[in-house]
Amino acid sequence: MDYKGQRLYILGHTYRYIGVYLKNYYVYPKYNGKPVIPDHTRGVLEELEHERLDLDDVVEILETGFDCQSGKRKKEIVEKCTQKKDKIIKIVAEDIEDYWLLRHVGSFKIARKKRKRRYKIWKN
Repeated sequence: MDYKGQRLYILGHTYRYIGVYLKNYYVYPKYNGKPVIPDHTRGVLEELEHERLDLDDVVEILETGFDCQSGKRKKEIVEKCTQKKDKIIKIVAEDIEDYWLLRHVGSFKIARKKRKRRYKIWKN
């Protein structure tokens, strides 16, 4: 079954493909064979809505994005980024035994002078 494009109405907000409730089971997109599930206590759903992303976009960034760790983290935590125009979108996910827990989705802008130089460094 393909649920992409369907909308789910949660807590007064409309989210594209956050999950389809089906007999007490959520259908989530998978990364490395494990489903990616947003952390509901940290407001990740609001961050996804603010960045206009859905979980399929998150999985795509995790698969094709470049590594952009800003500091030391546990070995189970993955930080991946992608560049869209003058903005870097960052995804932080934690590998838990049976699933990936989406911890944070955020973005920041790059200064015009540094845009090309930073992208060349990160792209390697």
